Amino acid sequence: MPDNQKKRPAGTVVDIREYQRRRDRARREPAGEPRRRPAPPPGQRKKRRPRRRLRYARLYIIFGVILLLAVGVLVSMDVFCVRQIDVQGEYSMAQEDILAKAGLTVGENLLKVRAAGVRAGIETDPLLKYVSLKWNFPDKLVLTVQQRQPFAAISYLGTFIIIDEECRVLDTRSELPSGQYPMLSGVNVTGYEAGQVLEVEESAKRTLYCNLAQAVKMAGLSGELAEINLQDAGDITLLTREGIVAELGNGRQLEEKCAWIAAALPQLRTQGKTGGTLYATGGNGAVYSPSAVQTPQPTQTPQPTPAPESSPSPTPGQQ
Repeated sequence: MPDNQKKRPAGTVVDIREYQRRRDRARREPAGEPRRRPAPPPGQRKKRRPRRRLRYARLYIIFGVILLLAVGVLVSMDVFCVRQIDVQGEYSMAQEDILAKAGLTVGENLLKVRAAGVRAGIETDPLLKYVSLKWNFPDKLVLTVQQRQPFAAISYLGTFIIIDEECRVLDTRSELPSGQYPMLSGVNVTGYEAGQVLEVEESAKRTLYCNLAQAVKMAGLSGELAEINLQDAGDITLLTREGIVAELGNGRQLEEKCAWIAAALPQLRTQGKTGGTLYATGGNGAVYSPSAVQTPQPTQTPQPTPAPESSPSPTPGQQ
């Protein structure tokens, strides 16, 4: 027997099968890598390590408490005290009135100001539109508002409802001077409230009106129109103050169609054209046709229908 081999003590019994299994396992495992812990036998759960999870939970709790304390200290400090409030945008109202509606005052903590509350306060006035609120740390607020402008009028139960391009109710009037605002027709109103979106029977027509109003405003046609007819959503009709009917077709490419009409009207005015029809339904601009078709007139001011007078009942001697 070689000298480098260890001699087993006398009387030691060696299981040849166990020896072969250990040898084969040592050959299969790469050298230098630690042996993996054998999987637990079936039916026995693997032991968890609750101590590590408890340690992480404690760390999270401590971090949360420190964060809350830091926020509380920042809120109570005068470093973030509001010292300047700038009001930007297009409006005719006094800044003091706007800030009063927004609930903003100099001296309050900048971190306590919430945009949702400022927006709700601004929108209590139907003529004001909230745009944005920016925090310029450490001590400045920038509020941007816009005054809503009347765009059209619609008749409902003998009352004229003034709406803007977003279909929000701005005002109501019993009488309306002719030609002050374009009349909106073809839309069935079901209710209204000042400062809120007009309630209509078909919401799709309200969306169509908003898209058309934006296109008309961008094209500069607001002062040219006498009526907007949305009776047929697939055949939108505009009537100018000079009696020219503009056919737009459906609600696609409204910006391009309104731009074509805005470019054609000055040329027709120079040529002395009144009446007729401008077709802006195709893709090559507006086409004018001085047809003999009767031009529809703007919607007349409706008058409230008086209640019928009840006739007196005949006396018994007159029967």
